Amino acid sequence: MSSPIVILNPVAGRGARSWPRYEAEILKRGGQILTTQRAGEAHLLTQEAIDQGAEVIIAAGGDGTLSEVAGAVIESKRPVRLGVLPIGTGNDFARTLGIWGDPQKAIDAIFEGHTRRIDVGTIETNGTKRTFINIAGCGFDSLVARRINAWGQRKTMRCVRGLNAYLLAVTCEIISFRAFHLKIEIDGETMETPAVLCAIANAQSYGGGMKVCPDAELTDGFFDVCIIENVSRSEFLRAFPGVFAGKHTNHPKVIMRRCRSIRVESLEKVPVLSDGEIVGVTPFSCQIVTNALEFCVLEKGG
Repeated sequence: MSSPIVILNPVAGRGARSWPRYEAEILKRGGQILTTQRAGEAHLLTQEAIDQGAEVIIAAGGDGTLSEVAGAVIESKRPVRLGVLPIGTGNDFARTLGIWGDPQKAIDAIFEGHTRRIDVGTIETNGTKRTFINIAGCGFDSLVARRINAWGQRKTMRCVRGLNAYLLAVTCEIISFRAFHLKIEIDGETMETPAVLCAIANAQSYGGGMKVCPDAELTDGFFDVCIIENVSRSEFLRAFPGVFAGKHTNHPKVIMRRCRSIRVESLEKVPVLSDGEIVGVTPFSCQIVTNALEFCVLEKGG
């Protein structure tokens, strides 16, 4: 393979402790590292690298950085391979790929592995459309993400990262726990319900390992959708631990669906989450885009 261009988010994971090992390997193999200086720059740097002939682009960061890079690759309409070095806070897409937690696996996926065509999603809210590669949605999870992102701007909270950050944010948000009245159109079929959250998943987990849609596949041409209807605070707290093993899906207040398109409206303006970032407020819509990216993976797949 040609030498990769790495798009590095230097503030990913509030420290990116595994980055030095990745950096040494990338430079040893002749790769080039482009470092972002501000939010949104990963998309621009990816565009510039592709315009200059890059054939392999690697996102070094979390799911948000990967989403920006993936969007630029798709917009280019060129045969560019994409990979990830998971140095973010949650790294949930890398978990789905089986390369999180072991830097050598991430390196091997890029330099020794295979490529696989995978699906992505598009999300449109507030008149703006963007790509997401992992999970989008609204409700309790988007409120938690909004809190975590706000903590990232505070020096006193930057030591709280990964799963610990998500659990602390969940604890804080549970104080004002409430349901939102959602109108959800799934492949043309409409339902209305008070709901705690609605998650639209291309991959399996978010929040640092919470398997909200444990059966999601990156190559099946469908979103998996998890809707949690109105539950009490105590019931939510009892059921919450089961999400780490994907055991919540049989709960009577959990609705699991599969679809190619979905639109969500609400009576209130609820924050909308896309790959760990708040991108607007309801209403929003999502579409699956099949076989959209050629991704570096460890094993051959469909």
